Amino acid sequence: MPRKLPHLKRRKPYRAEYQRFILICEGEKTEPVYFNALKAKYPGAMIKLEYVAPAGAPITIRDKARVRMAQLKKERRNNPSAQADTVWAVFDEDNHDHIPEAIIGCKSAEVQVAYSNPCFEVWIILHHQDYHVPDDRHQVQKRLQGIDKTYDPDGSKIPDCDAIIDSVENAEQRAIKQRQCREEEGSPMGRPSTTVYLLTQAIRKAAEASKPSLR
Repeated sequence: MPRKLPHLKRRKPYRAEYQRFILICEGEKTEPVYFNALKAKYPGAMIKLEYVAPAGAPITIRDKARVRMAQLKKERRNNPSAQADTVWAVFDEDNHDHIPEAIIGCKSAEVQVAYSNPCFEVWIILHHQDYHVPDDRHQVQKRLQGIDKTYDPDGSKIPDCDAIIDSVENAEQRAIKQRQCREEEGSPMGRPSTTVYLLTQAIRKAAEASKPSLR
């Protein structure tokens, strides 16, 4: 009598819940364009942009982010899928006062920080090349204009983020190297530096985890 083979059912693809990244930003031009390009590249991570309007100081962003984090904690009580969601404060040094207080206040409330000194454009430049010159905000923007002709520091301040977004992992490596150099100089948050790479790394990891897999 022929031996019966066990019935094999094809496993259905399993997809992890999408993780939300709630970004509290002060910029209304460069940052939204960049993060929307990142959202398009990594749809497996839910990027939600919320703005402080009019653009405010890091302390204002800290306060909004803390309130948003408190709301998220309440949401987690009834929504298990929100457990992995995070709130990020995205701001620049840009000659603002009370930067250390803003960062400490965020971390004490479990808000993550993506901070750039002197401005977000440092992070954009790192998609193109290494950068270690301690320029001020205006000099950084002029430098980016020399690299990306679509960027106008006196106008829209919108770089061609769709053209650079595939270089995000290169930018992360340059940012890590940049931060190490500032630490060796005794000024981890000195010019130029950025921790935006921590946010993009987390987004890429969440997007990878959300891909369908067989279980």
